Amino acid sequence: MWHPPISILLLLVCAASLLGSFTICFRKQWSEQALFVMISLGGGILLSLTVLDLLPHAMVEDAHQFLPLVLVGFMLLFLLESIRHDQGRPHTNNLIGISFGFFMHAFFEGFSIAAGLDKDAGLAFPLLIALILHRLPDGITVSSLLLAATGKRGMALLGGLGLCGATILGAMTLRLAGHWISEAWTSAGLALSAGVFLYVAASHLVPLIQNRNYPKLSLYFCVSMLLYMVFSLFFHTHPH
Repeated sequence: MWHPPISILLLLVCAASLLGSFTICFRKQWSEQALFVMISLGGGILLSLTVLDLLPHAMVEDAHQFLPLVLVGFMLLFLLESIRHDQGRPHTNNLIGISFGFFMHAFFEGFSIAAGLDKDAGLAFPLLIALILHRLPDGITVSSLLLAATGKRGMALLGGLGLCGATILGAMTLRLAGHWISEAWTSAGLALSAGVFLYVAASHLVPLIQNRNYPKLSLYFCVSMLLYMVFSLFFHTHPH
């Protein structure tokens, strides 16, 4: 059985992810320009999340040996795109990469929540504040990018639900198989996620923004990065 703080924290973190998704899904229809604004904002957050969150936590303590997995994640998505290249649906591979990266990130976040609170239940409140503030932009980002890629609000909502499911699955994995799984593998998963996110941001989202006829998209991209930088400075407590 989980300790009550773990169950409550998981539920609240999932609620934050869903709130972010509902923010995107609430409006019935989005214009093309609005969708590309979402891509710009989401792309800036995605790149900032990778550099300021995933990479540092993939290098904690003696986990530097997992850094090559950043390149492995990058190469995996590159090869996947080479195999699945589809001229008729240019957003298909974006969708796969975004979903894979975010769900893997959420899985290892759930794993880390359970591991951290098992060691020290007093971490519950600071983790709650940090994770809710962290998961709101995660839910908004994954849902906005999925909505832009598919044009379907149902897919955007599934993005938020997928974050919830992956988080709970990560916590359950620690509970059921924690004796056989080292916490160091959390760093390995984060490094792999970082590589996936770097590929999606650098090879798809940035060129997509630069090739559109909306001059303000680059500004939105930079503003979202600056906001995440400020967010990271003030709320730098994570359970990884």
